[in-house]
Amino acid sequence: MQAALSSCQTICTQQSEYGFSFTARVDYCYNETLRGVCDVGWTAEDAAVVCREYNGEGYLSEAITGLEFGSRVPLVEDVMCNGSESRLQDCPGGQPTQVSSECTNSSNRAAGVRCYQICYSGAVRLAGGPNRAEGRVEVCSNNTWGTVCDVGWDENDAVPACRSAGFYWGGEIVPNTGFGMGTGEILASNISCNGTEYDVYACQNTTDIPDVCTHERDAALSCQPGFIDMNITVDPRTDVVVGNTVTFWCNAESPSVANITSYMWQNSRGVVTPDDSRISIELRNASYSSYYGAFIFNSSLTFSPLVPSDGDRYECVLTISLPDVGVNITNTTSTDIRILVPPLRVEVNSTVPLVGAPLTVTCTAEFPPDVPRSLYLRPISDSPPFVSNSTVDDGTTRTIQAVVEPVELNSVLQYICIAEVEGEYVYTRPNSSSSVIELTPILPPTLVEEVADNFFVLNSSNVRSGDDSDLLAAFRCIVDSQPPATIEWSYFNNSRITIETVQENSLRQISTLGISSVDIVDQGVFTCTATSPYGSISSSANLRVFVVPEASVVAVSDTELTEGDEISLNCTIDGSFPPATQIQWQKDGVPFLTSTERITITTVPPTTDNFGLFTQRSTLEISDTHPGEDSGVYTCKAFLSSPGVPTVSADISISIQIRNECIILADPIMTPCVNGYCVDGFNTYMCICEDGYTGRNCDEEGWLKLATYV
Repeated sequence: MQAALSSCQTICTQQSEYGFSFTARVDYCYNETLRGVCDVGWTAEDAAVVCREYNGEGYLSEAITGLEFGSRVPLVEDVMCNGSESRLQDCPGGQPTQVSSECTNSSNRAAGVRCYQICYSGAVRLAGGPNRAEGRVEVCSNNTWGTVCDVGWDENDAVPACRSAGFYWGGEIVPNTGFGMGTGEILASNISCNGTEYDVYACQNTTDIPDVCTHERDAALSCQPGFIDMNITVDPRTDVVVGNTVTFWCNAESPSVANITSYMWQNSRGVVTPDDSRISIELRNASYSSYYGAFIFNSSLTFSPLVPSDGDRYECVLTISLPDVGVNITNTTSTDIRILVPPLRVEVNSTVPLVGAPLTVTCTAEFPPDVPRSLYLRPISDSPPFVSNSTVDDGTTRTIQAVVEPVELNSVLQYICIAEVEGEYVYTRPNSSSSVIELTPILPPTLVEEVADNFFVLNSSNVRSGDDSDLLAAFRCIVDSQPPATIEWSYFNNSRITIETVQENSLRQISTLGISSVDIVDQGVFTCTATSPYGSISSSANLRVFVVPEASVVAVSDTELTEGDEISLNCTIDGSFPPATQIQWQKDGVPFLTSTERITITTVPPTTDNFGLFTQRSTLEISDTHPGEDSGVYTCKAFLSSPGVPTVSADISISIQIRNECIILADPIMTPCVNGYCVDGFNTYMCICEDGYTGRNCDEEGWLKLATYV
């Protein structure tokens, strides 16, 4: 069906492309909007008005019904034209009205027309004779028939002229007796042919008509009747593909009134016989076409459905009788019917489209054996072109491998694989199948930056006491991956750890591990691992907690001693590894270099716990102390190799008193004066004895009362 005709000349007019004949649906233009015309009451007179409106005079017309409305809403019906009107709107029923339900409830009640020219320029006919094979020679120019003058007319002109009239077997010139005189313009004379031309227009002629040329000298012919043309075509609405219902038409034309007396279809296996289930043969009786100036015959061969074995060379045989010339004519035409079997399989796949790597796209199709085939692999849209390709064909399967290099992150990767079984004839169009692949560039997990170490410094006293710090450790792992990766952290179990992973954009992920109240027990290696189906990558960092070493000194005995008592001091150094390289004891800033007879320095090897904390101890012991020599400030000093902390130390003060026995008189049992009392002296004491006792400590009997100083 061609494009619709509008019945008004407004901005919404829509016409088909005209030839010598055209068919169209009629649209009605109302308020610059195209509406439908219903075929209720649609007549030949209505069609004549439409054809005249669009083409002027000189056209024949035919009314057509039962067309699809498409998107048009019916607006008029039963327009009741008498055929003389200039426009459809001028007809009695040509104005908008309420259409019947027959129109509104059906999608295929649209009216249409078929418009014919009276003739087409260059056409040749024989007029006025007893049949179409004899008569006055007339030619068409500007949609009007005219005659040919017989000046210079001879037998060499007869064959091309008969061929132009549709009689391929030629004919002979005859006197214009009984054919009548033409009424149109005399269009040609002095035609000069050699008899071999295909049509009369290949001959020389003149349009300068001599004065002697009148309609009394119109040229006439008697042509050999027969088929003008005979061919086999396929219904253009279907493809000759396995599984389809396909009709083949055997078309024949005759210039004379004719009847088909016999017809048949045959192939290499014999006569094709109809069967009720799949194959049918029909005949369409002869009908005259004013456009072609001939009678048209059709025989159809229908396969429903078409199967591969139907492919063969088919011959159509028609025998017609020409009652007006009293002869029977048989003609045949044949053609090869190639049955297209669609590609059995079409697929396209590829390697993994890794960013930065080559991508191989494979297009594979499986075809029926021994058929012409084509296989195409093409980029779609802005997809990168192929840098190389190769094709392999084993007779049934054809494969194309093509390479894109390299894949970029933002590439559009869309490719189509098209397989075609090629047709050899006008009615066997290529049958194709296709497969499309759409890929997203793959970026395996990639670290944008390594996870960084965390370093903290704590006081040893806080660590030993278990006090929480207010320090926060944070490890950040930044990964680019497409598709997104799964990010996991590995670490020692810790209830104070929080992990947050966010998708910053379609490519980038940021995962953060935080530790609150950092302590020495949190030390260790923290590893971020990003995993996708296309790879895995890890980054590790250390959490280091440095405990500042501290020193402490305690006295085993009291810090206030009496002359002769022993000094015993313990020094402890605590902190992060490594331990002190040297522990030195000092008194009033002067180091004890080595042990002596009275002085003993003992340093034991350091111990280290699971968290890298060391403990180091040293003991200072001094015997037979003297007040002036051993009283003072004692210092334990540790020399360290830790950066920024060269030494730590601790002090303790020791006081040595002069020994005075009387200072313990408060405890009578311990007084040196056994039977008396003690009196202090300068670096000595004196006992005053009771009566009857004497001696240094009043421990002898006697009556000496003189005090004795010791």
